[in-house]
Amino acid sequence: MVVVEFLKGEKDKDWTEVSLLTLHPREELRLVLQENADRYRTLNNDRFREIVARLRFQGVALRVGYK
Repeated sequence: MVVVEFLKGEKDKDWTEVSLLTLHPREELRLVLQENADRYRTLNNDRFREIVARLRFQGVALRVGYK
């Protein structure tokens, strides 16, 4: 839900990043983002790329391809 709120513009990127990293293990984040990547891209591709880049910088290595 946190990711969707961010993608819809309901939460800012700093809050979203801190929330995700604080509340969820990195492996869980990887799985959720990988499994839902297509759906998240359709909501807001630019914001999805932004949160993936921010999480990657924080050590959440994602294997999310871009279309």
